[in-house]
Formats: sequence, C-alpha cells, structure tokens
Amino acid sequence: EGLGNGGPAAAAAAPAWVYEVLFLDGPYADDEEPDGTVRLTLDAKVGGGSDKSSFLVLTNVRAVLMTADLSDQLSSHPPLFIAAISLVQLVAFLAFAFVDSSKSSEENERALWFAPVGPFEEGCPDQRREAWRLVSYQLCHASGAHLASNLVLQLLFGLPVNMVHGSARLAGVYTLGVVGGALASAAGPSLGGGLVGCSGGLFAILGLHVADLAINGRSARQSGALLSSRARVLVLALVVAAEVAFQVLWSEAGPGDRGAGAVSSLFAHGGGLVVGCLSGLVILRNIEVERYEQEVVLPLALALGALVATLLTFWYADHDPPRPLAAAIFSGGAFGPGDPCCWRLRACGRLDEEEYALFTCAADGSTLRLGGGGGGVGALELGTCKELGAAAETAAGGLG
Repeated sequence: EGLGNGGPAAAAAAPAWVYEVLFLDGPYADDEEPDGTVRLTLDAKVGGGSDKSSFLVLTNVRAVLMTADLSDQLSSHPPLFIAAISLVQLVAFLAFAFVDSSKSSEENERALWFAPVGPFEEGCPDQRREAWRLVSYQLCHASGAHLASNLVLQLLFGLPVNMVHGSARLAGVYTLGVVGGALASAAGPSLGGGLVGCSGGLFAILGLHVADLAINGRSARQSGALLSSRARVLVLALVVAAEVAFQVLWSEAGPGDRGAGAVSSLFAHGGGLVVGCLSGLVILRNIEVERYEQEVVLPLALALGALVATLLTFWYADHDPPRPLAAAIFSGGAFGPGDPCCWRLRACGRLDEEEYALFTCAADGSTLRLGGGGGGVGALELGTCKELGAAAETAAGGLG
C-alpha cells in the first residue's frame, strides 16, 4: 500500500503487480519476531534491475493483510513431540497389560499413579514425596477406551500446534498441564484410588487453542488455521461438553466399572485447561498485537499463573492428606463418611500410623470398621475422627 514516493495515488495509477510473499523473518519462520519486518523477493522487471536477489523492505504492514505459505513449516517443525508422547503412552499401556500375566494392570501401574496417599493394604503411606507421580500418571489409563479417546483427541488438536509452534514449546506446556492437572485434582474431592490418564496434557493443548482464539480470533486470516474462529469455538465446546458428560457418568459408575480403582478427575482436566490458556497467552505468536494485550493481558496472565501455581503447590505440600480446597474454605475441610478410608485415617490427629492396622476398610473403599467387623464394636461403621479415636482406645484397652 503506497509503494514509492507517490503515496496511495501513485499506487492506484501503478500496474497491478502480483507478488509472492516469502516470510524470511516474520511471525511464522522463526520463534521470534525481531522487528515485524516483511521482505518481498522482487522480480527484476519490477525492481528495475537484473539482480533477483534484491529486496524491498516494508515496515508497519499489518500481518492480518498478509498470507504466508506454511508448507515448509511442516519440515522445519515436524510434530516430533506429540507423536513421541502418544507412542510412549500407547506402548506403556500395552506393556503394563501384558508384561506380567500374574499381576493385573492395576498392580503393574500402581507405582506410577498420582496418589498422595498409598493403599490401605500397605498402611496408607504418605506418597507426596514421590514427586515422579506428578508426571508419570500420564502413562497409565483405566481402560483401552480411555486411552483411545485421549490419543485421538491429543493427535487431532496437538498436531497443528506442534507443527506451528515446535516441539520444545509444546512439550513444556504439555508437561505443565500434566503437573497442573495433578495438583488441581489434589485440591478437589479426595481420590479413592489413583489419578490416571493424560487428560491434563490433552486439556493443556485445548487451552492453547482457546488462547489462540482469544488473541488471534479477530484476525481475518489466521495462517495455519483450517477452520474459522466460530467453527473452532464450536468444536472446542463440543469436546469439553462431551468430556464433562463422560466424567459425570464415570463418577456415577461403580468401582468395578471404573477400572480397578483408577480414576480420572474433572479437576485434572480443568487444571490442564487453565495451564494451557495462561501459557498460550504468554508464548503463542500474536498475529496483530494490540497495546492492551502487551500492557494488560500479558502481565495479568503471568501474575495469575504464578498465583495459581503457588497456591496449588503449597496446598499440596502443606496438607496430609490434601483436603478439598472448597470444602476447607467453606466447611473446614473435615473428612467423614464417604471419603476414602486412608484419607480419613491420615486426617485424624487422634490416631498414630501404627493404629491404622486396628481397622478394616470395606470393599467400597470408604467404610471403616474396627478389626474384622464380626460383631460388637467391630460391626459398627465408624464415621468421624472422634469415633475412630474412641474405637482405637477401646481396642487398645481390650488388648491391654
């Protein structure tokens, strides 16, 4: 627009040349935009000379008015990470299912589940120091259908992000989503078994799409976007709604229908989504940067991300076992009937770890009784910490 000294009027009188735009510096060839400059390779007859390597440099060109051929982007940013992590998760599922026929898949995977508290059979140990669980649970899935649904969505939404933004950025956001999903689940309703699935990373990818729509959705042409902004919003809304519906049905299923004590958590999905949204506002390329985005949106995303990460990390590290955050704020966070056996025992300050062996936990994972429950005091279901402490004192007195 306005090429040469004649300004817009001269441009109108000039021949209507058609140029092929080659992004040698701009928003898509490299990870950074040094100065927002776009270079156009000129044919000799237009440049007035014979040197076809000459360049015309245009500044202050709105990126929304430009289009770019991103075919070379597929080779410069091959989807290595999303392909590799999906393959690792598939191989891990098959290995856990078939590596030892004498054990169930649950027994093979239990060392990788995210579970702040260990199983009742092992004395309800505190597992928060086993930091690998914050990441390793993504390698475990409750069933083949659980794995298949995650991998299909992960590849569908992750491939374009990987090809445009590269493996390093996606790997960082994906891993943060997995960790954020684990910490968010620890601040939600207590986990009876262990958290499994790669949904924290998957929803971090969906969060990146949401962030891209927020900062680039207004642009008329989004390079690399196969769908319009409205279509992308609709697809994302349908995926999230379907996942929420699945989780509601999952939570209403019996323990045997859920896959051997392994669970998935809406809080983990929400944690991954928040990580993806906030990370995307910071790291994604903005086609047309507005002043308020630099001065308000970016600092706010950084501050909010730091606040959420600090809160969830300290909440997880400071509570044994981690209490539901909302319940702690509004009702004191006390555990009671319906909560997992181990969580109730560990949360009861009147009990020592050695006294956990005095109780039995029913098959539902939440009903505690003293001893074998064959009669007398043992037949009673124990609810509150006060009842547990009194039962332990009664058992100790009987042994004495």
